[in-house]
Amino acid sequence: MNVNYSLIKGNAELRFDARQSLKGNWGMAILVCFLGSLLTGIPGAVPYLGWLIGILIGGPFALGFASCFLRLVRKESLELENLFDGFKNFTKAFLAQLLITIFCFLWSLLLIIPGIIAAYSYSMSFIYLKIIPK
Repeated sequence: MNVNYSLIKGNAELRFDARQSLKGNWGMAILVCFLGSLLTGIPGAVPYLGWLIGILIGGPFALGFASCFLRLVRKESLELENLFDGFKNFTKAFLAQLLITIFCFLWSLLLIIPGIIAAYSYSMSFIYLKIIPK
């Protein structure tokens, strides 16, 4: 099997591309990350029902994160409202979050390491949901 290594970017090229995408958008990217982390972290402080609220809104916010940063990579304008784009496809985002949570829990029952590997393997699910046409 022959691999064309000229198509694979090195770390320096990836960092350069990331900085180019963030040029002029650092403030908005930081605000999106801070607000998204705050909004998804608050339900954890609610006793008894916090985990349920976290599962309900975790998927749409993860899809919103994917939407925001895909807009950056595609050189489109980034706005704070894009963080809430995941709620437009609430059903898909919620089901994806629910399945990821269930499967990671089941893999974690085996041992901690398989659970971590499962979490990494499902980490791109929301990017795929955003890229694949409806």
